[in-house]
Amino acid sequence: MNCLMNKQRRIKLLIGVIASFAAACIAKGGVTLADVTVHEKDSLTTYKMVVTPAAEPSPAFKHRLTVGVEETIPGNAITHYLRSFGEGGLTGPWKRATEEFGRDLDGWYGPSTKLEDVPKEGLREASAMFDSYVNNHIARATICRDCEWGLAEEKLYGVEMFAFPLPSLQQTRSISRALALRTRFAIQEGRFDDAVEHLRMNFQLAKNVGKVKFLVADLIAIAEIGIATNGVIDLIGAKDSPNMYWSLAELHDPQVDVRDSIRLELTWGLRFIPELIDVEKAEHSEEEWSRILRKAGDVVANANTIINGGQIGPTNSLPTVAVAMASYPAAKKRLVESGMEAEKVATMPVGQVLLIDMVREFRRIADEHEKGLYFSYRNAIPLLDAAEGELGDGIRTMSFGKLLAGQLMPALLQVRAASARVHWQRNALQVIEAVRMHAAETGAFPKSLDEITAVPVPLNPLTNKNYVYWLDGEMAVLDMPRSDGMPGIAWRFELELAK
Repeated sequence: MNCLMNKQRRIKLLIGVIASFAAACIAKGGVTLADVTVHEKDSLTTYKMVVTPAAEPSPAFKHRLTVGVEETIPGNAITHYLRSFGEGGLTGPWKRATEEFGRDLDGWYGPSTKLEDVPKEGLREASAMFDSYVNNHIARATICRDCEWGLAEEKLYGVEMFAFPLPSLQQTRSISRALALRTRFAIQEGRFDDAVEHLRMNFQLAKNVGKVKFLVADLIAIAEIGIATNGVIDLIGAKDSPNMYWSLAELHDPQVDVRDSIRLELTWGLRFIPELIDVEKAEHSEEEWSRILRKAGDVVANANTIINGGQIGPTNSLPTVAVAMASYPAAKKRLVESGMEAEKVATMPVGQVLLIDMVREFRRIADEHEKGLYFSYRNAIPLLDAAEGELGDGIRTMSFGKLLAGQLMPALLQVRAASARVHWQRNALQVIEAVRMHAAETGAFPKSLDEITAVPVPLNPLTNKNYVYWLDGEMAVLDMPRSDGMPGIAWRFELELAK
């Protein structure tokens, strides 16, 4: 039986390969294929694309990637997403598709496999497995007026902040991949309206995931935008595809606003120990202050264990409490220098002095991190570098607050970089669409971006200048080098004009 099934599977794939080969042979007769090849080397991703000149659509927003207010229906999008997870709604199609096509499937929804190399019949069959799922759940979720996850993130305290389960958010990645699969099949068949609709579902999914005020949710949303962006690249590279300049322009900026999540997570170091929230107004016995100090020591000494859901023992905090005690003179001095009466400080229990100083230091460092939220990514880098550089200085400066911040302060520079990358890539695709508009007007690529007059050419948000662009013979190159300032990432588009 297994031999027969494997034989049937090979026959289906062979038919798909033959179909794809036939399509390539008759492409000049009107079959639409995306001519995009991706190469990666030394952190440089190069997209080699053959593009068709494309004028501005009429009307300009014929192909929308966002949901208009007039299109929305009453209801909560989350209801439809969550309902879609039940009864194998999402896992069922993925399981069947994986059993049918194996590891090849991973390349079918991503840029690693050129679209013309994906067996058309295989892609058709895999895409069809999600028809009911997308039509009954995701399409409705996309146009729902509201999006409320009901997680009450701001009410979380203690261990539950790190142990709070988020399986629904992780599931949305599978939704995004299914939409990417269907987007590529629509492009392969030349159904550009359907491709845009699936891209819109993906961008809206990311927007909805980003409403959860956890940084992990923001990063999932950014990854889903990356999946959708790959679909846009395939669409731009498809023969006779519509121009997406204005469609990209209408996407929200930022597409994922990380500020609320960052501001909330900057408080987690204190909210992890609820007794610290009103520490300056609290009145405790000397023994109670010592107990809270030991609890803080447990957190500092065992932060990684706590974050990963493990259990800790109180004796593990003793080395950290010893550091805290050694910092008592410095803590007392900081309180006096901040304006607190020296006599009052002298009469406080040691634990009270240390905890008040710890909270003040933590809040000061959190504020230094928050400053970076209100500038562009490039201008925020020195602020965040300085703030993060201070975190390793807790022992030398005898600051218990720095030790706590060093363990529980989020890595904001990485999060800001991920958010900025979305804007950097989106604007680059808009530039390519401006280039295609120019080619539709003149029959050739512009010699420089300054030649383009059809639409405003977006600037590189990392440099606030034009993207690097030049002509290399008949090929146009749009370069996004490491010098732009995106850590570890560089992109390049090499464009040829379809004959």
